[in-house]
Amino acid sequence: MEDIDRVHTSQAGALKRAQALREELEREQSSVEARNAESRDSRDRTRPIWAQTRQMAETDRDAFLARFAPGGSGVGFAVLGGSFAEGIDLPGDRLVGAFVATLGLPQVNPVNEQRRIRLQHSFGAGFDYAYLYPGVQKVVQADCRVIRGPDDRGVLFLINDRFGRPEVRRLLPDWWRPG
Repeated sequence: MEDIDRVHTSQAGALKRAQALREELEREQSSVEARNAESRDSRDRTRPIWAQTRQMAETDRDAFLARFAPGGSGVGFAVLGGSFAEGIDLPGDRLVGAFVATLGLPQVNPVNEQRRIRLQHSFGAGFDYAYLYPGVQKVVQADCRVIRGPDDRGVLFLINDRFGRPEVRRLLPDWWRPG
């Protein structure tokens, strides 16, 4: 949460993506709600947090996105590659950052394993084609939610050691600078 708070000191509205953080989020969200309910002074209140849920109805998705208001300071948690990966536009300061906690690799399952085996046989890089490239594509799409046009400004935090690996780093856009 410290990195999120650091972004919010200069900008408003961030989106953190990672299904694996669901339990931590739920604990933090309960704690924030309790602190906010007890506080009478708005300066003592903690930044609001909301999360994507499984199988959100369209009205719930619309309400989730509406919380990213201009000048807002809330933190939304969404799944990398999920229903908010494409087709959303949060211009200006409605979305100023994304925190990506995973490479977003597809699940290991019989279908993907067969794909990996076939691609390994055909191209010699089965894991890369079946898992790594689709995962990195999701990460780049997350950044494209933050920076949609020439007037948008924002930050992208890649908070997983695997992003520093040369085989991953070479797949990321050249203009992404390590912080």
